Amino acid sequence: MDTTPQYECAEFRVPMCYDDVCKSNNTIDVFVKRVVATATFDGQKEKALWVLQGGPGASSTGVEGLMNTMYLQLEREVSVYTFDHRGTGRSARLVCQAAQAGGLGSPGGLAIRLDELPACMDDIRFQIDNQTAAFSVTSAAKDLAAIINYELSDQDVYVYGLSYGTYMVERLMHFTPASVRGFAVDGIVSESGESVESRATFSNWDRDVGIVGDRFLAACMVDEFCKSKFSGVTDLVAFVHELYDKLDAAVADGKSGINACADALAKNGKKPSYLLRSAFGEYLMSDHMRIAIPAVIYRASRCTDQDADALSYFVDKLRQTEEDDESGNSEPETLLFDSDMLYYLIVFSEMWEYPTPDKATLVSWYENSTMASDNYLSLPYYCLFTGSREHACQELIHLPVARPLVYERDQYWNKTTELPDGVTALLMTGGMDLQTRRMYGELEYKMMAGERMLVSFDDAGHCTTFTTPTNGGGVTCGVRILTSYVKENGELKNVNTSCMDDLKPITFSDKAVGGQEVFGKGDLYENSETNGQG
Repeated sequence: MDTTPQYECAEFRVPMCYDDVCKSNNTIDVFVKRVVATATFDGQKEKALWVLQGGPGASSTGVEGLMNTMYLQLEREVSVYTFDHRGTGRSARLVCQAAQAGGLGSPGGLAIRLDELPACMDDIRFQIDNQTAAFSVTSAAKDLAAIINYELSDQDVYVYGLSYGTYMVERLMHFTPASVRGFAVDGIVSESGESVESRATFSNWDRDVGIVGDRFLAACMVDEFCKSKFSGVTDLVAFVHELYDKLDAAVADGKSGINACADALAKNGKKPSYLLRSAFGEYLMSDHMRIAIPAVIYRASRCTDQDADALSYFVDKLRQTEEDDESGNSEPETLLFDSDMLYYLIVFSEMWEYPTPDKATLVSWYENSTMASDNYLSLPYYCLFTGSREHACQELIHLPVARPLVYERDQYWNKTTELPDGVTALLMTGGMDLQTRRMYGELEYKMMAGERMLVSFDDAGHCTTFTTPTNGGGVTCGVRILTSYVKENGELKNVNTSCMDDLKPITFSDKAVGGQEVFGKGDLYENSETNGQG
């Protein structure tokens, strides 16, 4: 007998514009996927768990594996649902078909170039009947509410969101369907804050990455193996900044031959500090690759001829990864289902600071960080999408002319709601999460009224259901806690968090990533396996 979980798909026809959101008689179809419970809890109502993807602009394909894991952990006794939130995947995906931007044959490949944006924005506006608010966070949350009310009104429903999905779930809390018994948010985008410095915004991105990057380097200095690689160093953050300055100076004004490692790092035309800072920002997002960050620092500092060769390989590997991303070779589902245009629409409408920090400020946040994500490059996109004439945009004199593509912030923006009676919330955060810093989860917990529980993992990266391995193996601790929350009917006092006593710590001597993968050599730190622990 085949015991493979059997998935079902459907489309729900919903209004393009809900009342009080926008005005249009058009409809769109929203794609929903589920695996139905084949067993039941004795004497209890049927249960359903929603698993919601992030982005914004990412489809549900990225959480299909997690859906399957949750279904099996819940012993097939809970139906598990997901959907492509409107504007992504199979739910009226916002893509520039007429403008032919963001495709394999377009000038920028998968990335939409600035000069492609004006036509692309006009294309999207035509597709959505000029109703930009139809693709707002509120509209997506109202889709979810409508589907729950129609399909699951007689079940106990739990809604789990990760990353941007937390922001959508938090919006749903403002008009919670009657059948919802609990919410879980993981990798949390906070809804509100007294100041822009404390509120989760995408304009703060590089500053956030830098703070988590420094926390990661501090963890290196309390790890015996990692600390041994930096003899005499007491402040690794300061050491890295000094290294950046040294490498940049060696290739300034076209110089070469002063520092072989600086030459290797600069061979693609980037300043060494910029290349390393951005590469580390990428590596830090991966539990697998982040272990290699100290090794890159170590080799760039020691800089033997073999280290220079290793760093040259490292640079080539980064460039190949960039080219694969641009061509869609790395993740085909990104090409087929995600929407950059929805990302820009939502981020610049309600998840970016206004007025925006200017280029000098964004660049300073980038340069003051040991690790970052090139967020200053988003400023021209903000200016085009918003049509803003604020000072920061007037400074950008070479922008193409475009009609704005944003929606107005609605009555739910910058507000944290109160949980209804009988509804609880589970909040999960990671101390090494650079995409949604732990402080934003703590802020959401503080601002939220009602019965809620905060679980924080010091070493976890983004989204704890993926980044909390245990020494005993098996599913992550985050998955176990979420499973317990649903099994215990949202009763927070009964949630089993015992797996937190068995969490696998960051281990810098871990061989999960090898020198061959990063440097084309057998060991991360040395040039042969035999002395790799030295």
